[in-house]
Amino acid sequence: MHETGEIDHPIVVFDGVCGLCNRLVVFALRRDPSGMLRFASNRAPAAQRLLSQHGLAGIDAESAVVFVGDNALLRSDAVLFIVGSLRFPYSLVKVFRVVPRPVRDLVYRAVARRRRQIFGEVAECELIPAEFRDRFLGE
Repeated sequence: MHETGEIDHPIVVFDGVCGLCNRLVVFALRRDPSGMLRFASNRAPAAQRLLSQHGLAGIDAESAVVFVGDNALLRSDAVLFIVGSLRFPYSLVKVFRVVPRPVRDLVYRAVARRRRQIFGEVAECELIPAEFRDRFLGE
């Protein structure tokens, strides 16, 4: 980040103990060879500061957030940005932007409510391979 608060790389804030969220992060890390995306568990102080700076301090843990420049993308917009940022063929997911956000977010919320039952919980960022740790914000 710059001193002005502008974000150099898109920053993905995710639920660090959610099995699905951790798997999505590992999926993105392995398919983002340029290292464009950065990540922060929603429990990390850096993520808490970003959320607070953008007026999202009270956002629930079920909401994925991606900070791009001075903008915050939430829920389905965040997921579409993450997967859409990856190399082909994953970038094709961008076509789902034509689906109205309320419909996409309805599906997002349905999955978010059941994600821990289906994918379980893990220790904080347990599934993240060591070679990618430099792409995570901590403090």
